[in-house]
Amino acid sequence: DSWLGAEHASRGFEPAWLSTTFANAQAGNSIVAILSGVLGEWIAGTTPMRVLVAGSSGGEDAAPDGAIMWGGYCLPFDAAAVFLLIGGAVIMTTWNENYGDTKQSSGADGLRESLTKGLLLLARDRRVLLVGLVCSCFEAAMYAFVFEWTPALTAANAPRPPYGEIFAAMMLCCAAGTRLFGFLAESRGPEDFARPLFVVASLFLLAPVIAPSNYVLALVAFLLFEGVVGCYFPALGTLKSKIVPDAQRSTIYNIFRVPLNVLVLLVLLSKLPTQTVFAVSALLLLAAAILQHMLFAAMRGHADVLDAHGVDAKDPLVSV
Repeated sequence: DSWLGAEHASRGFEPAWLSTTFANAQAGNSIVAILSGVLGEWIAGTTPMRVLVAGSSGGEDAAPDGAIMWGGYCLPFDAAAVFLLIGGAVIMTTWNENYGDTKQSSGADGLRESLTKGLLLLARDRRVLLVGLVCSCFEAAMYAFVFEWTPALTAANAPRPPYGEIFAAMMLCCAAGTRLFGFLAESRGPEDFARPLFVVASLFLLAPVIAPSNYVLALVAFLLFEGVVGCYFPALGTLKSKIVPDAQRSTIYNIFRVPLNVLVLLVLLSKLPTQTVFAVSALLLLAAAILQHMLFAAMRGHADVLDAHGVDAKDPLVSV
């Protein structure tokens, strides 16, 4: 997001195009994810998992500790590493470097200066604080969901579900969510329509809590939740580009990675039951909805101030 916003501005593109770019990027990401799910399911079944390098005994029905495994469900991870290397090579050869503020000090002094400016911006502009908290809450719930959807759909003493195909279906719904963003953005700003979406997403993640043995209901709810995720990324990408100044964009994003990672670690390392994790995730989404409503009110008040000074508040990149 940080690179895209700066590159978009440096090339002199129309500010209004940025939300379309975010939507198209998320749609493309979803299409790739659909193909990846199908490929992962197929490649995992091409060869059984076996020990490549032996380790100490892991006990009956368990892989040896410290062993290097090959085949089975390890293969999709190996394939992912190959695609990451290809993606890195494409970025290195086709993307322009964004050096940010070249006047800023380097090393520890530069880091301290950048962090200080970012924290001062959070204290001065309530909108920046709110949009960061919204992202932290929503994405913490989303990452907890990533870890827990497979056990939530796996019945005891039953055949393993086709995880790759289910993942592909989720990504199809995510792609549909980007189209939903385009439809909603024609009549309302993302700061407005994101509020009910977060409430609905919270209800979807309550399905495994309310009916833990109803796997069909859980699957449908998860598919609908992925639709909201597909709408979330272009919506919040547009909002962040509108609110967070380019000069502090990377710093602000990194600052809010701290509460995001803390929330995810607290949920996962607590070894909570799957139902409890989904209940906590639903509460995080509800918190995101409340924070989003506060952001909506703050942006509406900010727009009134801009109007009073003759500034176009509808410009997607206005951040002053």
